[in-house]
Amino acid sequence: MKLYYSLYTFWAAAFLMTACSEDILSDKISQESDGTLHLRVSACDFIEDSGTKAADNGSELAFEQGDRVGVLILREGEPVGTNNLPYVYDGAAWKFDTQTAQAENTGKQAWSETEIATFIVYYPYDAAADGIYDIEGLKATFQPEPDQQTEEAYRRSDLMACTATVSNLVLDVRLSHLYASFSLLPSVEYTLTDGKNTRIQGLLEQINISVGDQSNLMPFKAEDGSFRYILPDGFSGDIRWFYSCGTATYGGSRTLDKVEPNTRYSQVDCMDGGEYGYDKAKLGDYYCTTDNGSIGYLLPTEAAYLLDEHHCVGVVFQTDLSRIGDAEKEALGGQAHALALAVRNSPCYGGYREANWWGQYGYIEEGLKDCTTYADLYADLSGLYNTESILTTRAAEIDELGLYQAFKAVRDWRNTEPLPDNTTDWFLPSAGQWWDVLQIMGKAPALADPAEQTNTEYPYDWIEQGDVVPNLNSWLSGLEAGDKDEFATIATRYDISNEGYWTSSEYSYIYAIKWYYIEDEGILGMSNVSKHYGANVRCAFAF
Repeated sequence: MKLYYSLYTFWAAAFLMTACSEDILSDKISQESDGTLHLRVSACDFIEDSGTKAADNGSELAFEQGDRVGVLILREGEPVGTNNLPYVYDGAAWKFDTQTAQAENTGKQAWSETEIATFIVYYPYDAAADGIYDIEGLKATFQPEPDQQTEEAYRRSDLMACTATVSNLVLDVRLSHLYASFSLLPSVEYTLTDGKNTRIQGLLEQINISVGDQSNLMPFKAEDGSFRYILPDGFSGDIRWFYSCGTATYGGSRTLDKVEPNTRYSQVDCMDGGEYGYDKAKLGDYYCTTDNGSIGYLLPTEAAYLLDEHHCVGVVFQTDLSRIGDAEKEALGGQAHALALAVRNSPCYGGYREANWWGQYGYIEEGLKDCTTYADLYADLSGLYNTESILTTRAAEIDELGLYQAFKAVRDWRNTEPLPDNTTDWFLPSAGQWWDVLQIMGKAPALADPAEQTNTEYPYDWIEQGDVVPNLNSWLSGLEAGDKDEFATIATRYDISNEGYWTSSEYSYIYAIKWYYIEDEGILGMSNVSKHYGANVRCAFAF
């Protein structure tokens, strides 16, 4: 069964009780022609504990192909024939599930008798219901699972059933939830440091709850941001919840008297998280600016749905202070909080394939460390130092000869996207900073390996690194297409010369370090290429 989460107007309680309780169905429904029982199955929604409409946007339920229900058949209170018949939804209609019946090898066959009988239809089907002939037996066999974090586990816990008595072979039923549901919509309200004291609510990714004496339970997260949990039959007592945001922990509780089936008990919980300053920075947060860069502030990653109201210039990729360079810390008065990567590429001056040259071929850049091993790449942590060194010592070559195009692109980006005083200026990330981007944002497994971080061999390629570039782009998914430049792959190894992304790290007087990803081969590389080759420029900054 698939869950669709949307604004939904619920039926009145009286109508639900009629539609989801035992019915004598009329013969106005046309009988199918093959002489066996045919089902038409739909599902009631939970009703709010107030008896009216749900307060948390509810959930509209729709069966999808492959869903199965079970059918129990009784006549005058006694089971009839082989019971617990499986019926499967093929996307258009419900049919007897011959494949499942044959696999179980218990003699189950499609029902074909026309005498009046009582049918109990339940969802989801399970062979464990063989030998069960009433609702109470179903409830005793299928208890809600403690961990309902996945949709599959939540649906298995949400036992539904309906009883109907008919005398024809078309059974039209509307299933009712046999257990109650608890729904929590938690959020933390922040004040942005945008100069306007804008208040926002951030929805959370995960919480845990306690139901009575059962603790550390994981509810299912719905698309509307609420967390749902199917409660034990007849539960009464305390429900407690806990969640963290940044370094702060929040929580609350609600006491329920004995809960009623088919009822959702909803709770909205909004906590005041105070000012969302630099000290709260976490991976995936968005760095935004106002007033031509004079004010900078963080938008929490969980508030990505508000990005169209803010001017985002970067996304936080590092909060480990040990991985922030000394020059970056010194530029901020000795204290840094995080590093952020630009959401767009810097301009291009190279012409061919719109790629920038790194610098002047055949010249050693004084002050820059030669990165000739994997360990060197990992340890080179100050793109700000590298960038300022080049901009200071090579200013004439940039202005008069048009060389060092990658660094010219950085310098011009500083005018295009100015940053506030409490940040560093934009710089070209070093090899170590790009390493962190590819490890954390790109989820490249090799880069998280301590053996690679200390490897003294010549740097080249890592194979089978997964979807590095799609993973990078997922961090930008909240931004509109015109507000970002997605990371690009290269088609073949022949394209390495003029594609990929420059680091600010040097290899030798001939070569500099760039990274690239060959999509078809699943290869991630960070190695030396000619300074007269081209590549994209993506800036970073510290705050």
